[in-house]
Amino acid sequence: MTLHTQILESKAPRAVLAALLAVLLTAAGLSLLAQAASAAEPAQSEQVRFTDTELLHADSIAQVHSRLHRAAERVCAPLAGRALDEIVNYRHCVDAAVDQAVAQIHRPALSAYVASTRH
Repeated sequence: MTLHTQILESKAPRAVLAALLAVLLTAAGLSLLAQAASAAEPAQSEQVRFTDTELLHADSIAQVHSRLHRAAERVCAPLAGRALDEIVNYRHCVDAAVDQAVAQIHRPALSAYVASTRH
């Protein structure tokens, strides 16, 4: 599975940014996840909205990250299960979705925050 993130920005200073989380089920990079999902299953996506000013303050950056993480959990939910391999695949999917969204948003403060939350 791969994640495509798209940011829509207007020229207004408080424009709403949208990160579109879309998991495609036929990715080469995460073949284990592709094997777990049906080839006929449609792509999962969720839009996460935030303002550009939310990426300027530590508290609001944490909230944006939390919203991205929850959206990734919902998008990856079809992979969740109780078996160890299902748990691992689900966690990899969530991490990959968040990482790709953060890379697409391309804001150093958000990237630094996400890096600080990883163990």
